[in-house]
Amino acid sequence: MKKGCIGFFIVCIHLFCIGQTARIDSIKRVLTIPQQSAEQQLTTLLNLCNEFPSLHPDSMAMYVQQAKALSVKSTSKKNIALCTYFDAIVLRKQGKIDTALQIVQKGLADDEIMSMPEVKFKYYRSITGLLVRKNKLKEALKNAFEALEMWDKLNNVQGQIDAIVGIGWVYMELNQNREAANWFLKGLTLNSSLKKAPSPTVIYSNIAAVYNSLKKNDSASIFINKAIISAQQDQDLTYMCNAYYIYADICTDSGNFKKAEVLLKKGLDIRKKIGDPFYIVSDIAQLGKFYTNTHQYQQCNQIITDGLQIAHQYHLTSKLLFLNTILAENYKASGDYINYSNTLYTIVQLKDTLYQKNSAEAISELQTKYEVQKKENTIIQQHLDLVEKNYWMFGIATLLVFGSIIWHFNYTANKRKQQQQIALALLEEKRTTEKAVLLAQELERKRIAADLHDNLGAYAAAISANVDAIKATNKTAQQTIAIEELNNNSQAIVAQLNDTIWVLTKETLSLTAISDRLKIFIQRLQNSYPAVQIDVLENITNNFLLPPIQALHLFKILQEATINALRHSQCSHIGITIQSNHSWTVTIADDGIGINSVTALQHVKDGHGLFNMKKRSTDAGWQIDWATNTPKGTIVTIQYFIS
Repeated sequence: MKKGCIGFFIVCIHLFCIGQTARIDSIKRVLTIPQQSAEQQLTTLLNLCNEFPSLHPDSMAMYVQQAKALSVKSTSKKNIALCTYFDAIVLRKQGKIDTALQIVQKGLADDEIMSMPEVKFKYYRSITGLLVRKNKLKEALKNAFEALEMWDKLNNVQGQIDAIVGIGWVYMELNQNREAANWFLKGLTLNSSLKKAPSPTVIYSNIAAVYNSLKKNDSASIFINKAIISAQQDQDLTYMCNAYYIYADICTDSGNFKKAEVLLKKGLDIRKKIGDPFYIVSDIAQLGKFYTNTHQYQQCNQIITDGLQIAHQYHLTSKLLFLNTILAENYKASGDYINYSNTLYTIVQLKDTLYQKNSAEAISELQTKYEVQKKENTIIQQHLDLVEKNYWMFGIATLLVFGSIIWHFNYTANKRKQQQQIALALLEEKRTTEKAVLLAQELERKRIAADLHDNLGAYAAAISANVDAIKATNKTAQQTIAIEELNNNSQAIVAQLNDTIWVLTKETLSLTAISDRLKIFIQRLQNSYPAVQIDVLENITNNFLLPPIQALHLFKILQEATINALRHSQCSHIGITIQSNHSWTVTIADDGIGINSVTALQHVKDGHGLFNMKKRSTDAGWQIDWATNTPKGTIVTIQYFIS
C-alpha cells in the first residue's frame, strides 16, 4: 500500500507544479502547430474538452467556444452535438445544474442526436450524475435502470457498465452500501470481460468507498491502491482527489490522523484547481468533519465558513444544510453552546425554507383556484340580482351542497392520507421485523457452525486418530477390515463436517467458490478411482452469489451426482460444467452405461440418493433433470432461471 501511495504523491506533486496533466499539455502543444486545418484544430479542441475531469471550468469554457465556432462552420451535426454536451459539462462544473440538466434532457429528446452512438453514450452518461447532484435519487435510479435495459438490447457492453456504475452510485448515495457493492462488482466483472476494456478507475474508487463505509478496511485498501494506479495512468485529477479522500478515511480509521489531514488538504487543493463547486463544498465538509473528530475546533469553524460562502454563491441549498449540521456538531463538541443554539436555528430555517417552497407552490395553486372561484361567484351573484327574491333559497341551497361536496372531498382525501401513512408504518414495521429475523437466522447459523466445529469436529478427529493408533497393533483379518471401514467412515465424517462448516460460516458463496470447493472434493476421490478422468469447466460471466443453505444444496447435489457416476456408471470420464450469464446451469456428464428417465424416476420413488438430489433442488427453487448423454452415458442438469 505504501509503495503505491508514494507513487501517487509524486504524481500529484508534479501536477501541483504544472497545474494540469501531461496529456493536457501535450494536446495544447498540438494547438500551437502552425498551418493546421480547421478540421484538425476542431479534433484537437474536442480531445482537450474530453479531459474535463482535470480542467477548470473557465479554461474548458474557452475551448468549448472555440470548438463550437469551428463546428458551426463545418456544419457537422455530430461535432455540434458534442460541443453542446461539453457546454453542459461546463455548466455542471460551475454549479449551474438546472441549466445543464435542461441541455442534456433536450439532447436526449432529439432523435438525430440519439442516432449517433458516441454522442448518445455521453448524454446518457451525464444525465444520472446531474440528477444525483439535484438530489433526485429516485429519478436518477429510474434513468439508470432504463439506460441499462436499452444498452442490453443494443448489446453495448460499455453502456451497460456505465449504467451499472450509475445504479451503484445512487445506492451508495442512499447509504445502501451492500447493494452498491454488488452492482460495482458486477460492473467490474463485465468490464474485465472486454478485450479493450475502459479504465476501471471509477469502479475501483467506488468499491473502495463502499468497503470503507462497511468498515472492511483491508478490502478498501486493496481497491484504493488499484484506483490510485489507474488514476495515475488516466491522468484523471477528479478521481485522484476521490482517492485522496477515501485513503484519508482509511488512515483516520487506523489512527493515522496526521497523514489523513495531509491527504484531505492536498485533495482540496487539487479540487480547487479543477473548479467544481459541488465537490469543493463536499470536500470542505469532509475536512471540517475531520477537524471536529480530531478536536481541532477552530480549524473546523474556519474551513466550514469558507464552504458556506461558496455554497451561498452557487445556491447549493442542500450543501448549506450539510455544512451547518457539521458546524453545529463542532460547536457542541467544543462546548460553545451559544453558537450551537444559533446554528441549530439556522438549520431549522433552512429546512423551513425547503418546506415553505413547497408550501408556497401549494398556496399559489390554491390562490389561483380561489380567484377563479371568486369570479364565478361574482357572475352568480349578478345573475341572482336579476331574478326574483324566491331564488335566494335555491342559491343558498346550492352553496350548501357545493360546500358539502368540498368538505366531503377534503374529508375523503385526509382519510386516504391517514390510511396511506398507516400502511407505510406497517410496511416499515414489517421490514424491521424481517431484518431482525434475518439477523437472528444469521447468528443461529454461525452458532451451529461453531458448535459443529468445536464439538462434533473434535470428536470425529479423535475417532480418526484412535483408529490410526489401533491400526498399528496386531489384529485378525476380520478386525483389519472392520478397522479399515471405521477409518474410512471417520475420515468421511471429518470431510462432511468441514464442507458443512465451510458453507455455514459464509454470508454468501459465489459459483466460483463452490466450483473451487468441488475441485478439492474431487481430489479426495481421485486416488480411489485412478481410471476415471474428472474435469471441471467454468464459463461464468455473472458470478451469482448464493445464500448458505442454497450453496450447501448445490454442493451436496454435485457430490452425489459425481459419486453416483463413479460407483454405478462404469465410465472413464466425467465432465462437470458450470455456466452463468443471466441465469446459471450446472451439468454432470459421464460416458458410462447410461440411465434413462424411467429408471431415474423409479430411483427417486424408491428412496435412493436421487431422491435427495430432487428434494434439494425443489427446496432451492431449481430444476433438475436426468437424461441420456450423447453418444453414451448419463447427463444430470441443474438449472436456475430468473423470471
